Amino acid sequence: MKKSVLIIITTLFVMNTFAQTGPGGVGSNDGSSSLEFWYMAQDETYNDGDLIGSITDRSGNGRSIVGIAGERPIFTATTAAINNMSSMLFDGNDELETTYQGNSNENMSYGVIFNYVSQASTNVIIQHGGRNLMSLTSGDFYSDFVGASSHTASITASATWSYHSKTFANSGANRLKFYVNQDNVATFNHNIENRISNTWIGGNGNGGGAGLKGGIAEVYKFSRVLNSAEQIIIANYMAAKYNISLTVNDFYNEDNSGNGNYDYDVAGIGRVDATNLHDDSQGTGMVRVLNPTNLDDDEFLMWGHDNGVAEATNIIDVPLGVIARFDRVWRVSERNASNASSVNVGDIDMQWDLSGLNAVTPSDLRLLIDTDNDGLFADETPIAGAVSLGGNIYGFIKVPGGTAGIRNNRRFTLATVDKIQTPLPVELISFEANANEDKVDLEWITASEINNDFFTIERSSDAINWEDVSKINGAGNSNQTISYYDVDYNPIVGTSYYRLKQTDFNGEYKYSNIVPVKFIKGTSENQLINIFPNPANSGSIVQLKFENITEDEILVVLRDIKGREFYSKIHIDIVDGKLIGIPIDDNVPKGIYLITATSENQIYSQKLIVK
Repeated sequence: MKKSVLIIITTLFVMNTFAQTGPGGVGSNDGSSSLEFWYMAQDETYNDGDLIGSITDRSGNGRSIVGIAGERPIFTATTAAINNMSSMLFDGNDELETTYQGNSNENMSYGVIFNYVSQASTNVIIQHGGRNLMSLTSGDFYSDFVGASSHTASITASATWSYHSKTFANSGANRLKFYVNQDNVATFNHNIENRISNTWIGGNGNGGGAGLKGGIAEVYKFSRVLNSAEQIIIANYMAAKYNISLTVNDFYNEDNSGNGNYDYDVAGIGRVDATNLHDDSQGTGMVRVLNPTNLDDDEFLMWGHDNGVAEATNIIDVPLGVIARFDRVWRVSERNASNASSVNVGDIDMQWDLSGLNAVTPSDLRLLIDTDNDGLFADETPIAGAVSLGGNIYGFIKVPGGTAGIRNNRRFTLATVDKIQTPLPVELISFEANANEDKVDLEWITASEINNDFFTIERSSDAINWEDVSKINGAGNSNQTISYYDVDYNPIVGTSYYRLKQTDFNGEYKYSNIVPVKFIKGTSENQLINIFPNPANSGSIVQLKFENITEDEILVVLRDIKGREFYSKIHIDIVDGKLIGIPIDDNVPKGIYLITATSENQIYSQKLIVK
């Protein structure tokens, strides 16, 4: 019976083969959909200030745009004005071109993230099919793609980055519309004229100062008119990614700083009405949501992540039975046009693209949802039942919505119950440093290694400035548990800190957790202290209790897992069983912390969770 059920579940998933991987999860980027071209500066490999030779076409159609000598725009690696995303800077004579012509008599939708620095004679932004799809004249945006004349929308341009999009059709409600930050500012009424020519970004193929004097971060074109739900989803993806405020239909608010800046790989599903809906979406990330069971009119579900590492490196904030979870966390907005948070799109299917994360045993996977919205997963019930869909895709069917599961403002992530079979790809299981008579013993264990060149033991007296202690060769590639051991024969007297740096063959590296050590000749390994309540709430007092202590003074320090200090005080006249109170002020955010209590002869440490 169980076998039959598994076959049915797998079939349900496989029927939805083609994920929506275009902007915001609209359209596919494998060349099979109506997404004709899609360019963005982000993730290109240029350095800041480089002249751009070409920009990759993300639509999957291979229509990269190319710059020629004397007309190449400048690559800007990060721009604070657009959420530290990259952009392309054009000087009025620059342009990027592809020989793709398309059919200029077709229906279409297109959009761009851009700004302008100063007014040029024409300021062409997109030119396609022999007409300027979008350009500036005397500070106004207009399009002269239709008919033989220009059609002006009286919207004043500025140096502020913004999102502009248009739809063209020979018939229908969305026939000729122009949107600025999702606000429909103009509607035209003309037939589309059939012309053929190449496509230019930032110019029109003529040079001579006719191009844009400003920046472009991202631009796309579909060979159809996007429905209203699709337009809203793409606009929210652009707004979150580039920190742009939408005038209307700003449904995704997890990109706000107060909600944690979940700005990355935003995608969504939604429905305006029966003819304007989008119920299958993945976007640029690894999470795909489809098959909502209760998606009604004026309901949207959108998600994005915090750009944490997509590897199971978090071994602290995990529930019972779970060994490790992704450091990356996603957050959900489930809202409508009134910004009501009572929307419930029902149960959903959720798929995870785990390409490049080593071998995966589906039964080891767990979906974690922060149902009490306290920012922690350790107190949650893991969701099992993942199935393999082939191609490194793994799915959870009918993930609950509403109070039991995915809901507005909640977080979710992926975890594993077995770091050997399903490492995701956890390379480091543990790292320990312990004082032992005249030395400090250093031990670490890896569950798997991918292109691992070497480890470096680093030591610090203040957890800020680090020095190398030793270097140990890695195993290169391994799917087996490996134990490593090293010794610091010349440790710092008193309190010091150790961490492990792992470096790949390509030079990329990452660090382990920081481990404090109190070294006095003849001491043994670190001791524990008793903490209660644990977890603790913001505004409460955490009590420390020591057993069998013989110290007179204790330095108590509260640090987060990144080493930032939130409390430090010397307590005197310590006796056996004495309680020490640590105030958890409002400036201590929810999360995982380490309390260390250091005396002349010992160091005591314990983990604290703040909810």
